[in-house]
Amino acid sequence: MGRSDLLRSCLPVPPVPVQSSARLSVDRTKTAPSLSRHLPLRVPTRTTLECSVRRPRGLQLSVPPETLDWPVAVQPREGRVEICINNQWGTICDDSWDERGVNLVCSALYNEQIVGEMVDPEEFSGVEDLPILMDDVKCRGMESNLLSCPQLQLNASHDCTHMEDVAISCTGTRRCQNGEIALAGGQYVSEGTIQICLDGVWGTVCDDLWDPTDAGVVCNILGYTNGSAIALRGAHFGQGTGPIHLDNVICTGSETSLLDCRSSPHNCGHYEDAGVICPAPQDADANCTNGDIRLADGDNEYQGRVEVCLHGNWGTVCDDGWDNRDAGVVCNQLGYTGGFPSAVSNAGFGRGSGLIFLDNVDCDGTEPNLLQCRGNEPGNHNCGPSEDAGVFCPARPCIDGTLRLNDGFNPSNGRLEICVNEVWATVCGTGFTDEMAAAACTGMGLPSDGAFRSAEGLFGSPSSEGPFYVVDIQCPPARPTNCTFTTATPPGTCTHENDVGVFCPVAEGTPTLCTTGDIRLAGTFRPQQGRVEICINNQWGTICDDSWNQHSVNFVCTSLYDQSIVGEMVDPEEFSGGEDLPILMDDVKCRGTESNLLSCPQLQLNASHDCTHMEDVAISCNGTRRCRDGEIMLAGGQYESEGTIQICIDDVWGTVCDDLWDQTDAGVVCNVLGYTNGSAIALRGAHFGEGTGPIHLDNVICTGSENSLLDCRYSPHNCGHYEDAGVICPAPQDADTNCTNGEVRLADGDNEYQGRVEVCLHGNWGTVCDDRWDNRDARVVCNQLGYTGGVPFSVTRAGFGRGSGLIFLDNVDCDGTEPNLLQCRGNEPGNHNCGPSEDAGVYCP
Repeated sequence: MGRSDLLRSCLPVPPVPVQSSARLSVDRTKTAPSLSRHLPLRVPTRTTLECSVRRPRGLQLSVPPETLDWPVAVQPREGRVEICINNQWGTICDDSWDERGVNLVCSALYNEQIVGEMVDPEEFSGVEDLPILMDDVKCRGMESNLLSCPQLQLNASHDCTHMEDVAISCTGTRRCQNGEIALAGGQYVSEGTIQICLDGVWGTVCDDLWDPTDAGVVCNILGYTNGSAIALRGAHFGQGTGPIHLDNVICTGSETSLLDCRSSPHNCGHYEDAGVICPAPQDADANCTNGDIRLADGDNEYQGRVEVCLHGNWGTVCDDGWDNRDAGVVCNQLGYTGGFPSAVSNAGFGRGSGLIFLDNVDCDGTEPNLLQCRGNEPGNHNCGPSEDAGVFCPARPCIDGTLRLNDGFNPSNGRLEICVNEVWATVCGTGFTDEMAAAACTGMGLPSDGAFRSAEGLFGSPSSEGPFYVVDIQCPPARPTNCTFTTATPPGTCTHENDVGVFCPVAEGTPTLCTTGDIRLAGTFRPQQGRVEICINNQWGTICDDSWNQHSVNFVCTSLYDQSIVGEMVDPEEFSGGEDLPILMDDVKCRGTESNLLSCPQLQLNASHDCTHMEDVAISCNGTRRCRDGEIMLAGGQYESEGTIQICIDDVWGTVCDDLWDQTDAGVVCNVLGYTNGSAIALRGAHFGEGTGPIHLDNVICTGSENSLLDCRYSPHNCGHYEDAGVICPAPQDADTNCTNGEVRLADGDNEYQGRVEVCLHGNWGTVCDDRWDNRDARVVCNQLGYTGGVPFSVTRAGFGRGSGLIFLDNVDCDGTEPNLLQCRGNEPGNHNCGPSEDAGVYCP
């Protein structure tokens, strides 16, 4: 290769400014042969052309045989490690250097089978004129180049001498091959916890994202290609040992090695080790395929004893822990998705005659295969045939989309049910609004003006439970069979305790004493005081004060008077005349967002209560609110335009849960507060600290046009204050701003694709501390800048120089999918323990 060819091979490849090679070097000074272990050799005169970046993996040997002055005996595969950076050879200090660094060099210079060990650098002379280019190198074993390993900043000072140069011997052989797989802990050779070899070390695979496609790659590698693989999680066959090599594995199914699949470093424990059940070998006398299900000895195909296939044989399931969710998985797997499955125990369909394969089955109802449910390791049980489990997969015919009301006081109210796959299903109250109740009334041909939803569970539950819960319904006027809906299965956000009901207005001309849901204060002539009475099914009655709260008091006052009026409870004995009325409601616990008392959580209407009229609710509505419903303020931020969201409902300040919280919702908050000069940043996880008071809203879904957060869709919460939602609003219109909140830029790099990361907050640019800074964080920055075509790399220790402004972010912890760096987890903006020497940077190649 000529001089010009060498020169081209050394030129940097944009956009990465630092190119590297590595070699094992011994000195070749021309002397007489010696009896020392390594004959001294002289390296030819070094020039800027000695480094090549075109070698495999960027590595090369520095003493090609043709440059020797005479034949000498040189110990093969040993020497001082030298690396080329920017066309200059140099050495590596051994601070933090370990076996993973050794093996990376050996496998790159020779082949994947070779491993090595560190040796004394004093055995290799001739380095006095070389710089020490790297220090504190801590390879993790997954890198493709030494410069990808965590290390001291390249241009930083070090505390090393050439006595600490890394020298290695690549003379070992790996105990296993990279990508080699074994299964451990199973009863059969074709099942177990996955063990995979990396750098001569056996380790495990974390079960995050682990699915049948990934499991299929494992089984194909092991030669089990005769059927579908079963992916198992949660150390199903016991916890493995050694390092956890892979996490977030995503295979396409065509890979010939698990290492060819996409994966990432782990954040797991061995209790998350992935496992697999592979299909029986091709030559096995198999009667069925792993995971197959059948029902035996029932009266029809929809019922029977549950039998499952393992390793070509049928076996039964023990009924310990067996319930309707487990039955639902069986029925769904068999394609019987139109009914409410019921679990049968105690060998209800007779005793099986084969093995008992499964015990303590615990499905969440969403699994596609019974073997993917939690439970004992297959074959591990303490049962007999008298405990064989079974199922009913019944079907109850009806016309899909038809609505009906069940268990109400009259035909105009009751628990709302809809026909799904020819089976009656209940409706989840989460997210169900009065507008949807009106649509349902219209869909059933009933009046809808003034319709409202009931409290969840108010009309009880159906006699036979099933997996379907409708979470959204839309019905065209007077077309009850043309409703659209979406469904979900437990144990998601809903159970039958969340079944919602509907109160439709009675038809015109129906004689009424009062309208269901009407309220009044009675028993006195004093203004705005009295015993609270409610009308249900054309009858007035009282309310027991068990669980009655301030939200409920304020609801009555605002309903009867106006939004500015609040009240307090008073002694019911001051108000007479309720002795002959029934007690119609008990355990009423309003949340402050309802439109009718019957929408508040409470004891089922037809349930018995333990109250007397001495416990009737009585109130006085003579107070004035301290805040208005929907009023918003921000708390905990360094600027008035940022913070944890506080919202007022029923005169009480509370917070918003971050479930489903996004930029559109945050924009409504900022618009309400008058910050309309740019995009809002939605923050989660109590980013500005936990709020106080009740959590008023959850699962907020705004369109962006709302004038109040209360105009958005939302539901009652299942959150803690550690999930409080926050926002960073754009600077006011008249602010002297240089940038927009959340903007990022790269500074002091050699080109536009690299540099120190700077982020905009409140019109000013600041830097990011490198604590916890990694490639996932770098990916968010590069994606935000539109550089989505490469593999981003994180840079630490002010690799692109120190910034001169404020440090805004610290302990940034992105998952890689965030659209904006400010939406990653981390310290509250401005809260850090860093200096400019820790400024973070990125390469977006």
